[in-house]
Amino acid sequence: MNTIQRIAKNTIFLASSNIIGFVFSFFFLVYTTRYLGTERYGLLSFAIAFASITIFLADIGISSVIVRDVARDRSKTAIYIGNSILMKVVLAAITLMSTAAIGFALGYPFSTMKIVMVILLSLIVISFSGIISSVVSAYEIMEYISLGTVIYNLIMLTFALLAISSGVDVYGFAYVYLFSSFISLGYFALVALRKLPRPRWNIDIDLWKYMIKEAIPFGL
Repeated sequence: MNTIQRIAKNTIFLASSNIIGFVFSFFFLVYTTRYLGTERYGLLSFAIAFASITIFLADIGISSVIVRDVARDRSKTAIYIGNSILMKVVLAAITLMSTAAIGFALGYPFSTMKIVMVILLSLIVISFSGIISSVVSAYEIMEYISLGTVIYNLIMLTFALLAISSGVDVYGFAYVYLFSSFISLGYFALVALRKLPRPRWNIDIDLWKYMIKEAIPFGL
């Protein structure tokens, strides 16, 4: 497959998945807002907004560095995957503790912070999926990212409908995001097992320093 054909294929897959994902997201939003109502949906929206800010600490632009560097040299794939996962475990712990500290320092109720932490955990899980999707992007096999987008949005809609039929409260509804993120991570783990080299788990502190230094401008 030549360059033009590859670009065309990737563009078609991404465009198609975006359209399908938008349709699923639209119905998810419609059913969610109608079920939760103004007050409860506002609380969920606040949790998403809060978590979307602090999740920066869990990634800081590492995914962009992975795409750039692995695209240049695929021999770095194994060491980048392994060290990125280990680095994100540390960053995820820092993110969870920092978010909890900020929330309680600002005086938000415990009930609100519970929802924030569930949503934040779902975003952290998605950030781990982002490691694999970044490498897949570098390998230019975008059909797997496209399929992952469709699966994630479909699962979100499915779990939302199940939550609505079960009559869960807004706290329970937050788990729709968490369960969907874990299924998405499982999908990308399968893609990694089939299409990518196995991770190398030896910790490279110099690589950590380099990736963080290069990632921060992307993250900002």
